[in-house]
Amino acid sequence: MANQYFGDVVTFDTTYKTNKYDMPFAPFTGLNHHCQSILFGCALLQDETEQTFVWLFETWLQAMWGKEPNSIITDQDLAMSAAIAKVFLRTRHRLCLWHIKKKFPEKLSHIYHKKSIFKRELKRCIHESSSVKKFEEAWKSLILTYGLERNEWLEGLYNIRESWVPVYNRNTFFAGMNTTQRSESINVFFDSFVNSRTTLKDFVVKFAKAVDSRYKKERKEDFDSRHKTPSLVIGSKIEHQAASIYTRTIFSKFQKELVSSNHFTKEKVEKNGAFYRYKVTGSFDPDDAFVVKLNLESKVCECDCQIFEFMGIVCRHMLLIFQVKNIFQIPSHYILQRWTKEANKKLKSVEYRSSFEDEHHMSRALQSIHVCQHVSQLSYLAEKSEDIYKMIISDLDHTLKKAFEMENELLEDKEDDEMDMHHKSGESADIVEVEDCSVIVPLNIKDPHVSQTKGRKKSTEKQGPSGRIKGGLEISLAHATTKRRSCQLCGGYGHNRCTCKQYNGKGSDYQDEENITEVNDNDIDDLA
Repeated sequence: MANQYFGDVVTFDTTYKTNKYDMPFAPFTGLNHHCQSILFGCALLQDETEQTFVWLFETWLQAMWGKEPNSIITDQDLAMSAAIAKVFLRTRHRLCLWHIKKKFPEKLSHIYHKKSIFKRELKRCIHESSSVKKFEEAWKSLILTYGLERNEWLEGLYNIRESWVPVYNRNTFFAGMNTTQRSESINVFFDSFVNSRTTLKDFVVKFAKAVDSRYKKERKEDFDSRHKTPSLVIGSKIEHQAASIYTRTIFSKFQKELVSSNHFTKEKVEKNGAFYRYKVTGSFDPDDAFVVKLNLESKVCECDCQIFEFMGIVCRHMLLIFQVKNIFQIPSHYILQRWTKEANKKLKSVEYRSSFEDEHHMSRALQSIHVCQHVSQLSYLAEKSEDIYKMIISDLDHTLKKAFEMENELLEDKEDDEMDMHHKSGESADIVEVEDCSVIVPLNIKDPHVSQTKGRKKSTEKQGPSGRIKGGLEISLAHATTKRRSCQLCGGYGHNRCTCKQYNGKGSDYQDEENITEVNDNDIDDLA
């Protein structure tokens, strides 16, 4: 159900593997109407091959009733990209910008460093290019200026520029995201629930607790957005409207655009009947200029910055033109349901229902979800009036009583059969209570094999204190700053004063007055 509301954008990442079997933890993460990370599902993978990713995406798609995301963000993995191209046929796939940028210090170490001019110019080229044409010009200028024409890595990046450069992806809704940071935040969040000793059986229970805690935060923010009035800065009609429909987080983003619209000037470029074209320029930066087109009759507006297409929020340039043309309300086609206070209340028409209603046997999970959808709709309608509420409660009481009677009859008929099957199989299960639900965990679950995944070694030098895999640059810096311990008797390496052969094994008994030294922490470690 969460995927039906907010599954238009998904981030996917497999870098987290804090579990007993070194299995990559692969969460499907999205963004709810409060800009909180939301989990649509996850997998523990045995490997990271194209075949495994194809299986994973197809299985996840089946669980989501065939609803493909509009866009997905991943890291730069060839097997993952190939699988996405095969399974998500209508999904826009882009690469995580952060994963690409973190490779620049390693690949271009001779010119890319903390205070380099190249670093600043490259950042400006990637993030501040207002159009594809300007990016192309800035990139080519950098390549020529710094003599990078023969750099194969940069050439490869340029060839796939449409999959990672922000200006190429502004025309697609990504909820304002350029990276897989949401997946990373889910990884950090799970650190408080699982660790390197977590078994598969324990993981099922802890995963349920983790998901429940996320929904608690969402419900709290739902309550605050509906009952706490945000402070207004301008006090205009359009600001009042935005405060009444958007969640607090989204209203804050809209309010920032509204306030910033006062820092721009407009110039009419063209007028043709109800069609207008304006050039909107920043008061403090002449280069911050965009063209805004408006059809006054239909109130359809377009801006070259494409913030609305990318984030789903009306941009400052469009808001300025709305003000000029006396448009005091946000047109309905510029209000995305997913950003409103009621985003998770109204259920869309369920087109997939007939696909599983025709089956002879519906799974228990689908049965539960099907009922939850109807209950959610009833809950939304009950808020409308007291009469509707009374009618719903009366019918539900009757239905609930009848359902309990049917359950008792079924239990009496099946109790003996289930006991016989239980004794024959010799299997049992733990039923663990997690808040309002029960998680059934089979006791006979078997441990999987330890995974051998890409680029991950068993060496402890590549792992940080929390099990995080260190990069090559981080490891080399660690080696450069690590001092080797030497023997305090002879000054040699590879042994200590207790095992020093130069003094015939006397080691710690050596008491020459000129060589007596104070015992420090390193000596204690060596002796131990």
